[in-house]
Amino acid sequence: MVNGRGSPDTVLTEAEVKTLIEEGTPQSLYEGKKVLVLTPDTTRTCPLPMMIRDVRKIIGTRCAALDFMVALGTHPPMTESDILSFYGISEDQRQTDFGNSRFFNHRWDLPETFKRIGYLEEDVVNNLSGGRLQEKVAVSSVRMYLTDF
Repeated sequence: MVNGRGSPDTVLTEAEVKTLIEEGTPQSLYEGKKVLVLTPDTTRTCPLPMMIRDVRKIIGTRCAALDFMVALGTHPPMTESDILSFYGISEDQRQTDFGNSRFFNHRWDLPETFKRIGYLEEDVVNNLSGGRLQEKVAVSSVRMYLTDF
């Protein structure tokens, strides 16, 4: 469990962000595993380049693969060049620090990019929603990331 440290009146330093990532992400979650980092698109604001750098430093050196995906919502896909610019990654860094990483758009608009992995049963949804929803919910994942290793 990670304790929050931010507030509307406080800006976290990079050292504080790095500590939050380290404390909130036990090595057992990523050591030797493939990791997909989902990020917001350009309509959201946060210190994304700093966070991408810190995730690479902390997780990227210990995992089998570290890839990044922009959650576009209903916005148009970005080119890899646009994604790198958005993440603050230079072409040199792309070749060195991020040489084994891949960069994707979440293609919400293409049903074939998803794989159904199961369902949340009605009673689970009811419990999770505090009684506000009572329906079975399909759970899908990004197909290429499930099968691309």
